[in-house]
Amino acid sequence: MTAHMLEHLALTLVLGPALAAGAAGRLRVRPWLGLAQFAVLVTVLHLPVVWDATHANALLWLAADVATVASALLFWWPALAPASPLGPLGRAGYLMVGMPVMSAVGVVLDFVDRPLYAGVSLGAQHRAGALMWGVGSAAAAVIFVAAVWLSLLREERRAVEAAR
Repeated sequence: MTAHMLEHLALTLVLGPALAAGAAGRLRVRPWLGLAQFAVLVTVLHLPVVWDATHANALLWLAADVATVASALLFWWPALAPASPLGPLGRAGYLMVGMPVMSAVGVVLDFVDRPLYAGVSLGAQHRAGALMWGVGSAAAAVIFVAAVWLSLLREERRAVEAAR
């Protein structure tokens, strides 16, 4: 399960943000939709019946990974893309609301007192939950700071250009 969680973190906290930052103006995502679809997908993929099915079938696993990357792209775009409708405060608020989604699932996995998934020990589940909660939150916090900082720099550049 640790490998699954590391894969999940790479897809949602490395590949997703990289794609979103590079999407520029080619993508338009309403912030509420980015948040909602991400929350639903992360939650659904970690329901025991869904998790067990995807890990028993290679095609379902691939589909879940593709859905995870697509969902991460849609989630991160409003926070990272220069063409986002959100300003610095909007990006900060958006990420403050969105970051706890993964943390909540990680907390459940870390603190539940019985294994939730077929073939996964309680210890492995707790480690995966701690990764999702701890490492995921720390990585998201770094992205949060970078996104708000870059947004503030863009706003300052616009103000300087407008004053000329």
